[in-house]
Amino acid sequence: KYRFNHGPQMTGKSGYSPLRDSRAPEAGHSDPVEGYTFIRPQKTGRGTSLWMDSGERHPEELQGIGQRYCAEVEKVMDALHQMSALALGLEEDFFEKFYTKPASVVVMSHYPPLTPLKLPDGKPRYRAHSDYSGFTVLLQDESDFGPGGGAGLEIDIAGHWVPVKPQKGTLVVNIGDLFELWTNDRWRSTPHRVTSPQLRDRAAAQSRFTTMLFSGPNLDATIAPIHTCVDDKHPSRYSSMTAAQHLAAMWKTKSKEARYK
Repeated sequence: KYRFNHGPQMTGKSGYSPLRDSRAPEAGHSDPVEGYTFIRPQKTGRGTSLWMDSGERHPEELQGIGQRYCAEVEKVMDALHQMSALALGLEEDFFEKFYTKPASVVVMSHYPPLTPLKLPDGKPRYRAHSDYSGFTVLLQDESDFGPGGGAGLEIDIAGHWVPVKPQKGTLVVNIGDLFELWTNDRWRSTPHRVTSPQLRDRAAAQSRFTTMLFSGPNLDATIAPIHTCVDDKHPSRYSSMTAAQHLAAMWKTKSKEARYK
């Protein structure tokens, strides 16, 4: 798998991110997780063939099936945008023009067994944070909060960490920071974290697997508060900027992650 390591996860290249990358100083954190990333080619269109057209090499176990999953989960993203547009009082196709070449990234994460890592008891498997861009569509590990030790994905609701217990056949959708700008704070991004079982628990000797689509609009798209979210009682709180500028600002400030330092 190290043959497919092309540097830290956010270098803009698909490939494998070893556990050590998350511990490197440039990563800014020490979350015990490794992963494999598919980055969408910046071309118009949809479908498996588009994801296959990157020219990148992937492990035999992921080649083909990985790109098919990427294409299918983008269909979920498109459906979410249609529902969101209607919920915001817009035409159903409002978001389409912003997502002709979406900045989609699919990450398959492996949280290895904790016991061999010799980590402090109670250290999160992933730190508290919010996602920077659009919707995140998560295929959750079905063992979260299962027998052998209760731990897994949690979300912050009004200062209280609430477990997200898996439901078979479902996906979890988180709102990213970009929708705060787009909806003028009507919709707020979802702070979340992954807790760890106690090292003495049976679950600490088990792996955890998740797959996430981090969706985002065309990087050169100009994003501003949507007109249905602005009125006399709710004046515009944000200036317009490109999606790339917003992403850079979130990366620099770490967004809501900074609250939990």
